Amino acid sequence: MSSHPDPGNRTQYISEEARSLTIATPADQSQFGPIKKAFASLPAAKTEAELARGAKAGNTETAPAVGVPGQPVPAPSSQYKSISGGRVFQASVPSNWTSLSSNSSIKAVPENGYGQLNGQTAFTHGVEFGITKTSTRDLREATNAWLKAVAQNNPELRLAGDQQPVKISQRSALSTPLTNSSPLGGRERIGLYTTFLADGTLFYYLTIAPEKDAQSLQDTFQRIGDSIRLTEAR
Repeated sequence: MSSHPDPGNRTQYISEEARSLTIATPADQSQFGPIKKAFASLPAAKTEAELARGAKAGNTETAPAVGVPGQPVPAPSSQYKSISGGRVFQASVPSNWTSLSSNSSIKAVPENGYGQLNGQTAFTHGVEFGITKTSTRDLREATNAWLKAVAQNNPELRLAGDQQPVKISQRSALSTPLTNSSPLGGRERIGLYTTFLADGTLFYYLTIAPEKDAQSLQDTFQRIGDSIRLTEAR
């Protein structure tokens, strides 16, 4: 009481302050139900552990081949088409690329960019959009944990430069340049771009091409990345 004496009109003062307060407009929750239903219809995103187990087993998810890997890959069309994934994202890809869906990802690949090669599935050219569960809300930590799981079946996967902050659909994201051994021989260039969805799930956009083709596909990969729109509720 020595430092906070009662001024004598405390009750009156508080009552006057209370009368001057207004209640804020309630938040718009009209879209919460539809968005929640849309997410519920999606397959469960894979955890890092599940990715590692799938990698060790050779990954049982299969998709139809798009041509024959190793044969010439045609140039990307100048015309683009829209693709979407589970109401989570939309993007534009060259009209002569084929979309391939699996449980937690969608690939868009040119002719001869995906299929069987020497008894194994080879993904040599194209892009992939996907989601994966993570236990952290630190973007760099989540990205590196996912990469660690993937690297268990890709021992030649290496960083090809520093991770850099970027934007995906106006959200803070992380760019990670990588290299790996190519199933076609030599090395391949991989660009990994990650950000969080509203529920904490990690969303990624990945580009892949052999080193000899990486430069010619750079503008296409950039245009696809710029077209990504994350459409889930924030």
